[in-house]
Amino acid sequence: MDDFFHSTKGQVDPSQLTSEAQKTEHLQDVSAHRVESRLVVQKKTVTLDIGAHSKEEGTGIFHIGAMDDPRIIMPLGCDVTIQFYNWDSKEEHGWRLVDAEPPFDHPESLDQISPAFPGADIPATAFGSSRETTFVADHPGTFTYFCPVPTHTHVGQYSQVEVRSSH
Repeated sequence: MDDFFHSTKGQVDPSQLTSEAQKTEHLQDVSAHRVESRLVVQKKTVTLDIGAHSKEEGTGIFHIGAMDDPRIIMPLGCDVTIQFYNWDSKEEHGWRLVDAEPPFDHPESLDQISPAFPGADIPATAFGSSRETTFVADHPGTFTYFCPVPTHTHVGQYSQVEVRSSH
């Protein structure tokens, strides 16, 4: 069970997960590589359930596939649905995928960067809220997903999506 909840940023206590959070534990058509903290999408269509929460006030984490802030690798042309849940009782959280790499010298200006793909953006959302968006990963590259709340990106609430022409 410890390997199931392995992450580079801490452990998740499964007894603390809500029913929405538990959805993020088991992703279909995605292989999980827990030691490397990465998820590999196996098909051209995927739904990623993403939960956002804080380990402590002023921080943030994306919980995806039983990992915190994993690197996600997907095929070129993948149709992606993001089902986003904010589980944090104190902080707003959102999700955006951009063509930029950390470190971000001016995280307060990240909201000025357009999403890497049309639709790859969920604005800051209040506790208990959920949102859904879809996009097509229509060009290859390495992109960064992050929380658009500036202080969260500054403390590490981000990771990468790699879109490959082949796995």
